[in-house]
Amino acid sequence: PVGSPSLLVAVKTPSNSGIEPIDSLQHLLDAVKNCSITAMPILSSGSIQIYPNPVRDLVYIRMEGESPVTRYCLMDVNGRIVLSGEGLPMELDLRALVQSVYMLELSGPTGKTYHKIIRQ
Repeated sequence: PVGSPSLLVAVKTPSNSGIEPIDSLQHLLDAVKNCSITAMPILSSGSIQIYPNPVRDLVYIRMEGESPVTRYCLMDVNGRIVLSGEGLPMELDLRALVQSVYMLELSGPTGKTYHKIIRQ
């Protein structure tokens, strides 16, 4: 089961003495939450299955019906692209990647969707 979406925020202090507590940023998050933002529509992810997750070697991607995905991109925690290609792959081989958390971006004509993948 997939949990509720979450936001992870880490901010270095100007003096590099540590991480700024989220409380000091709460007013900014509240302002953003209350804004009306026009953005690209999100690609429907209801019919996309990505398993197993966490994964050790191969992760499988299944989509019901015809796939609107035209491109995929797997990014590491620093935002670097580690895998990419055209269309929707049936599987991704993650054996060459270090154990970490990755973000899979699936793009199509109607928008994008993101999926967290944990490599064990």
